[in-house]
Amino acid sequence: MIDADDAAGAVGIDLGTSNSVVAVIDRDGAPRILTTPEGSTTLPSLVWFSPDGPVVGELARAGLDYSPDLTIFGAKRLLGRRFDHPEIRRLARILPYRARSRRPTATPGSRCRPGARSRPRRSAR
Repeated sequence: MIDADDAAGAVGIDLGTSNSVVAVIDRDGAPRILTTPEGSTTLPSLVWFSPDGPVVGELARAGLDYSPDLTIFGAKRLLGRRFDHPEIRRLARILPYRARSRRPTATPGSRCRPGARSRPRRSAR
């Protein structure tokens, strides 16, 4: 966890389909890969919207057992494709969470419960 006093000048996320890595540029200009409390530099690319709030990484795997409809995974497969793309339509039928879009030509998002939304976004073009 980063304290406010250690706020980074930049954050980079390597979003992988299965695992992700987060790095920051510290105030002194040095790059640093963030680690989990266990010392791992990779996190499973999962978010579980648990009753206690969002949970990410290894702990979010429990959400696959307890509430798969509230656990977002494989979001990278949805990035950059329109909802009417055949692969997105196929995934929308088999994912335990609801992939949806307001328009067929829009990119898909997901809704786990009222107020908890996950929408894939691109940070740069």
